[in-house]
Amino acid sequence: CVRGNKFLLAVESPVFRKMLFETDMLEKSTGVITVPKEIPSEALTTFVKLCQNQCYEKFNHNNIQNLLHVLSLTHMYQAERVKDICIMVIMAVNNRSMEIEIAVKLLSAAGLYNIPDFRVRAFEWMKWRSETPQGKDEVLEFLKTAA
Repeated sequence: CVRGNKFLLAVESPVFRKMLFETDMLEKSTGVITVPKEIPSEALTTFVKLCQNQCYEKFNHNNIQNLLHVLSLTHMYQAERVKDICIMVIMAVNNRSMEIEIAVKLLSAAGLYNIPDFRVRAFEWMKWRSETPQGKDEVLEFLKTAA
């Protein structure tokens, strides 16, 4: 359970605004919004805090997996400002903080959420990684299997 201010959530998201104020939905009468169970609580907490304009500096910038889950929530609830924050932070992550699995997830998110910058970022990471002694074989193996 993550608590949030429904007014701040409604300002951030037209979906929340409809759910909490404009339609006769269960969320309006209870003030409770149920999110998909596959969303980790850390991502939900990050999403709610960002919707409430809490400073992102307090969060783990290198946890791209968490930010990708937050990004799925921004897509689901049309929270464009929070989406932009997630994109900026992910684009700024240091190469050493990323693994090939994250680069693959960035490629997937690029298509899923129409974020061309993620495709560029993933390929830039693969180029950087392939130039390191330990990463060349890893990237070549990925490219062989990626089709």
